[in-house]
Amino acid sequence: MVGDRDINLHPSHISDGVSKVSLFHVSLLVCVCPPLFYDHTHVSSDCLIPISFSATRSSLSLPLRLNPLLVETQADRPNMFYDLRNPQIEEALFLPYVNRLPNAIDFCQWVTSPPLHHMTLWHRKLPWHIVIEASQPNGITVYDLFRCIHQQLHQSIAQEDYYTDALAPGDREELTMAFQLRCTMFPDPLPAGVRRIDFLGQEVCFIGLKRGRGGRWEVKTRLQLPKERMTIVGYIFILFFH
Repeated sequence: MVGDRDINLHPSHISDGVSKVSLFHVSLLVCVCPPLFYDHTHVSSDCLIPISFSATRSSLSLPLRLNPLLVETQADRPNMFYDLRNPQIEEALFLPYVNRLPNAIDFCQWVTSPPLHHMTLWHRKLPWHIVIEASQPNGITVYDLFRCIHQQLHQSIAQEDYYTDALAPGDREELTMAFQLRCTMFPDPLPAGVRRIDFLGQEVCFIGLKRGRGGRWEVKTRLQLPKERMTIVGYIFILFFH
C-alpha cells in the first residue's frame, strides 16, 4: 500500500512500453543450511546458493548441495560412519566428526538442498542400483536414505546372481567369506542365505556419497578399522549403561 493505492504487478497491468524492457533481475545469496549441520558458527561457503528471480518468466536456479553429514571426506574421521551389515540403523550410525550418535534432528535433515524426492545410488561392487524414495512430500531425509539402502542391500540374492558370468570363481569365494563373516558378527534370526550386502566383501562401511554423472550418486565405502570399531562400541556402552 503506497499513498492509499494498491500496486498491481501482474503482467496484464504493465504498460507496453515497460513490458518491452526487462523489469528487474535480482541475484541473492541464500544460505541453505538445515538444522544442526554440525555447528551454526561454522558454515561452509559451499552452503551459499545463488538464487535468480525474473519478473518476466518463472525461473529458479539452485545448485544442488549434499548435506555435509553425507559428504565423503578423505580425512581419518569421516562425517558419517555406518557398517552396512548391521541390521539396525539408529544404533549403528556414528558421527566421528562430532563424536556422537545421530539424533532425531540429524535423521530428519534433508539429504540435499534443495530437497530431492528420488535418487539413484550405485556402488562399483554392486550389479544393482539402489533407489531412494522420499517417505514424505518434503523430500528425502537422512533416515529415508539409510532405510532404503538397508532394505535393498539386505535382500536375498537369486541363484542366477550367484552364478552369473560376471563373477569369477575368486569373486564367489570372497562373496561366501563375506556372507559367513556377516552371519558371525550379526546373527540373522531368519537366515536368508547370501544377501546383496555380501557383494561388498569387506568394504562394508559407509563413509559418504559422491555425485556422479547422469544424476546418480556413488556410495563410498571402506574397511572398518579396529580403532573405529572400538570407539563406536565404547560410546554405545557409555550411552546405554551410564
